[in-house]
Amino acid sequence: MAQDDIGQRFHFEELGIRGEAVRLDHCWAALCALHPYPDPAATLLGEALAAAALLSGTLKYPGTLTLQATGDGPIRAVMAEVRGTQALRGIVRFRDEDAPLPLVKTPLELLGEGLLTITLRPPRGEPHQGIVRLQGQRLSDALETYFHQSEQLPTRLWLSTTHGVQGLLLQALPGGDTGPEGFERLAIMADTVQDQELAALAPEALLPRLFPEDDIRLHPPRPLAFACTCSRERTRETLAAMAPGTLQEILDEDGEIVMTCQFCLARYRFDPIDFALLEQTSAPKPTGPH
Repeated sequence: MAQDDIGQRFHFEELGIRGEAVRLDHCWAALCALHPYPDPAATLLGEALAAAALLSGTLKYPGTLTLQATGDGPIRAVMAEVRGTQALRGIVRFRDEDAPLPLVKTPLELLGEGLLTITLRPPRGEPHQGIVRLQGQRLSDALETYFHQSEQLPTRLWLSTTHGVQGLLLQALPGGDTGPEGFERLAIMADTVQDQELAALAPEALLPRLFPEDDIRLHPPRPLAFACTCSRERTRETLAAMAPGTLQEILDEDGEIVMTCQFCLARYRFDPIDFALLEQTSAPKPTGPH
């Protein structure tokens, strides 16, 4: 099996169609080590991470893309985020942490009735958000519905978590000429891809195998890695927004305040001296006479 963490863009020279291939081996291993989720939940998170990485490769700017699916089922939420087209993190939230997950045909069923939300946050300016109802048997089905309804761009995804995490995306370019056969022909050919092929073959070997009759331009790969945005300063800001009385109660009882990041499990400790400094920085500054 190939071992790498990359996203790689490609496009068909004679068609207005682009694509993206991703694999997340080390990143996925790091996440699984931190969060040993039950297999169906891990599969759902792996597919979400692959999908988010694929979609981030289509962005025109290095912002933040967040993919979130929420529902009324035993899994209440799965979220995957890509920042700057390279840094990934993700998490699964359960309705009851202690209850075993029921047997289902596909992991997406564990979300029940719900919504799929994709949020794009550019480096500057207002975020853009699209929301659709969860539909289909797999997360790829729900995403294809999203693009059909929200973006009106023919889009297909193939996601695999059999050996690591891999994904493949095909998307018609806005206003592009897909030719007489075009998008549907390529989608039919891509439907033949096997999980084993996605895991074992790099894009330069996989794409000619799937599309032997087409001229494909493969762009340089971009590195992908698990990375969290948490920090002591961000945690301090979160504490500053909480009621001082509540924090003081924790401090009196435990002698310190410990905050754990839900994504990477990093722990940040604040002792009485830290708390005193926190009160000073969060206190409103006096204003002079007007």
